[in-house]
Amino acid sequence: MVDSYFLSFFVFMALSDKKFFQHPKYIWLIWLGLSFINWWKEYFRDRYNNYKIFRQLFFHVIDKQNLYAGYPQEYFDSNHYGPVFAFVIAPFAILPDMWGSLLWSIFNAIVLYIALNRLPFKTDKRILIMLLCTIEMANAMWSNQFNSAAAAMIVLSFILVEEKKEFQATFFIILGTFIKLYGIVGLVFFLFSKRKSVFITGCIFWSVIMFLLPMLLSSPEYIYHTYFHWYHSIVDKNLLNVSLDSSQDASVM
Repeated sequence: MVDSYFLSFFVFMALSDKKFFQHPKYIWLIWLGLSFINWWKEYFRDRYNNYKIFRQLFFHVIDKQNLYAGYPQEYFDSNHYGPVFAFVIAPFAILPDMWGSLLWSIFNAIVLYIALNRLPFKTDKRILIMLLCTIEMANAMWSNQFNSAAAAMIVLSFILVEEKKEFQATFFIILGTFIKLYGIVGLVFFLFSKRKSVFITGCIFWSVIMFLLPMLLSSPEYIYHTYFHWYHSIVDKNLLNVSLDSSQDASVM
């Protein structure tokens, strides 16, 4: 309940103060506060299972263990992220859980804030967009999800395409894709690119890099087989989600 009161209070203050829409730092203060509340609420109640999955992915890659097998003594549920995610989570995984989980929450808030603050709109419109994203970002925080950073990658890739920086844009598209496929939606920005040859070259280059990068932590043979395991994991997960009786699929079939 504390997080709901906190969020409601700041949204009320935002809507009642015209100065709020002149300074993006106010949004950052809200998001930082939500990060701390989420960490306190989840860590001290031992409800940070998703973070445990992310953290163990790093160590499983190093130990060459199956990333998609069940490890009930470490966490419940299963991993569905690609091996390159080991590099993203590494700075947090090597820390004690108490601090790693806190910094993970703040990291996701930071990258989304940076992405949305780079949108080519006036300050008041950027702040309004951030405010509208706050509740969904808080939902992602409260389950230690990667969703905020994934959204930030998609936004950044669009901004970079608009700035004619296709090579940098495709880095975020391919990284997001190799982490959990969500980034693949960024390929649609090819239609808006003024330098399509650079966009294609960037996709090929970064795909090779992302495919090979996890091998630095383990071995080529292990990573090669891990991608096959990942494919089957995603297929199985999709079959569970896409059904009329699944809470994961609220769309009209």
